[in-house]
Amino acid sequence: MEKSSVSILSNFKFSRIALLLAVGLSATVSSLLFYLAFIKKDDLEEQLQLSRKGDRKSQQVATSRQTVIHVNVPKSAVGVVIGRQGSTIKKVQEQTNTKIKFEEKGLDVEEKVAVIRGSPENAQEAENLLYQLINEQPQILTEDVFVPVRVCGRIIGRNGDTIRSMCRVSGAKITLDRGGDERDPDNQKRVTIRGTRDQIDIAISLIDEKLVEDEAFRQKISLSSSGQTLQHRGRPLSIGAPLEEVNVPLHRELQQELLVPSAADGYTEIYVSAVEDPGSFWVQTVGTKSVQLDKMVEEMTEFYMQQCNQELNQVSEVVVGDTVAAPFEHDHCWYRGIVVDIQEDDYNLDESEVTIHFVDFGDYCKLKRKELCSLLPIYKVLPFQAIECQLAWLQPKGGVWSDEAINLFEQLTHVAQWKVLMAKKVSSLKKQRSQREVTVYVIEVVDTNEPQDINIGLELVQKGYAMVNKNNRS
Repeated sequence: MEKSSVSILSNFKFSRIALLLAVGLSATVSSLLFYLAFIKKDDLEEQLQLSRKGDRKSQQVATSRQTVIHVNVPKSAVGVVIGRQGSTIKKVQEQTNTKIKFEEKGLDVEEKVAVIRGSPENAQEAENLLYQLINEQPQILTEDVFVPVRVCGRIIGRNGDTIRSMCRVSGAKITLDRGGDERDPDNQKRVTIRGTRDQIDIAISLIDEKLVEDEAFRQKISLSSSGQTLQHRGRPLSIGAPLEEVNVPLHRELQQELLVPSAADGYTEIYVSAVEDPGSFWVQTVGTKSVQLDKMVEEMTEFYMQQCNQELNQVSEVVVGDTVAAPFEHDHCWYRGIVVDIQEDDYNLDESEVTIHFVDFGDYCKLKRKELCSLLPIYKVLPFQAIECQLAWLQPKGGVWSDEAINLFEQLTHVAQWKVLMAKKVSSLKKQRSQREVTVYVIEVVDTNEPQDINIGLELVQKGYAMVNKNNRS
């Protein structure tokens, strides 16, 4: 009986435990199923969200598919490709709807990489435009010239200032050979010039000026050692020396200064020195030539202001086309000029009225023949600095430039105020002036002194004084 009771009790306890376990297991399974169902729902919603995002992303990729193109740009062409203040590269980007950035090509400093980003068609168009700009680069040449050892100091200058200035003005790279025997001042030294043809020509002209300075100095030393007295102090050549002793051709014709780009983007720094109208005005280039001109005018004035020198060099007769030394009525300085017209006085030829064009500034002046002096050969070395120009693509509204248009043009160009402007040659043409042929440059003029650049031709159009000449877009 006791054993049976124990057995029954044991079975009861086991059944109770089993029931409790079953209930617990049932609750656990239910909880697990509920949790799995909840997680599955969250996963499903998350997958749906990811799917929606994926659809939007795939649509975005499909609608903004880009191509990246790398263009190797030689260092010499980077300036042209970028343009002045980034104007060229901005124009390419706007035209092709692309983005272009430059990066270094590893350690090779001779090249940069233009990275183009945009649609395949646009990127390809931008690539073609960049290669076109690169291929239009002028050919880089190397030329050697030889100078006497004694001139090397003039070319190098103090601490190299002069040769650096030559490089900056010409745009060429100028290297002076450091080897060779320097004990004999007449030994020849090699000067290597690298750049475009125009840049090399400018560099050679600057070096020639140093040779002329040296020749003038040696003439002065020679005259001093021979006991000859100078007419006045401060001149590079002795005015008192007989002309045949001066190594400058007696009948040397004045040469015209050239308007050549001083920057890779084709622009040149200029001053506007005289204005007739927007279709005829004169400019000077900014650089060493303007400094030389100031020095020459100072020396000419000092010499010709002396009464004895005026009497010795007064012209006996003049014809149209003659080059003379003449005073300017407004400042009483002496300048180089060309005779452009003569109104003879029937009673006294010395009183004949002569119209002079000042070849270094562009102004005109009427003087008596007796006021003119012959121009000594030493003043015919420097090319005449006034470069005749006309504005590109424009013609006056109404066929004639009005006084208002001329006044505005003078104001915009700061004429005779020696304010630096930027000029870009569009074309050139030949004209006859005083029985001689001169080059007239057709140019754009931009004032970059203000926060925003001012295109002077465009300003005349916007103000209603000019219109675009459709037959002159070259």
